[in-house]
Amino acid sequence: MRKIMTIGGVLMTLLLIMTACGNQEDPGDEGYTDGVYSAVSTADQRGYAWAEVTISQGRITNVQLQDFDGLGQEKDWDVYPYSAAKEALDELETVIVEGNTADVDIVTGATASSQNAIEAVKHALEKADPSAPDGTYFDGTFMGISTVGARGWGIAWVTLKDDEITAVKLLETMPGENGRFVLKAAEGDDRYDYEPYHTAREQLAEDIVQSGSTDVDAVSGATGSSTNFVEAVEHALEQAER
Repeated sequence: MRKIMTIGGVLMTLLLIMTACGNQEDPGDEGYTDGVYSAVSTADQRGYAWAEVTISQGRITNVQLQDFDGLGQEKDWDVYPYSAAKEALDELETVIVEGNTADVDIVTGATASSQNAIEAVKHALEKADPSAPDGTYFDGTFMGISTVGARGWGIAWVTLKDDEITAVKLLETMPGENGRFVLKAAEGDDRYDYEPYHTAREQLAEDIVQSGSTDVDAVSGATGSSTNFVEAVEHALEQAER
């Protein structure tokens, strides 16, 4: 009888331990792997958002957000005229950590900035999720730039679907007034009429889509622009990596 009671006591103790453990919060339930993960949102002509997410014990413990403009440059909040965008990012950094999720509400008055920031965080969380879909790149359009120089830099918008390059748009910047940079030309814009530049941005975009690679020939008469465009596409592909 004593032996039976001893076994019963052990079973009861194990049951109590299991119950207690089941009632405790498991910080790894979300399935994230600890680490620091950075990612960007998809992009358009106005730019994109960048996020850095820290995961500790399976939970989001820190989020850093930043906005990039249509020239691929980080926005300077000291001079950027629309303060609601910065305020939205600050708020999102807090609520995402507090809720341990990127499924949060868009901040009123800064819809585009909020949407981009939330998407960037979701991309970062996919990198932290071992059960995320396989693949080299996220789907969507991603923005990249070449090395910034005194004469300007190249900009690329690369659209990807199922790890294939489906579209490429290329532009370049040049110095403008008051030390600021502007786009050389957009579609249908003749502010910059150097024909080899236009040939390069159109031909290289086509060649990169057709070949699925940046291993393409430079365009005669626009070697510098060609180099900038290829480098910008490579940066866009890096931005899109899972």
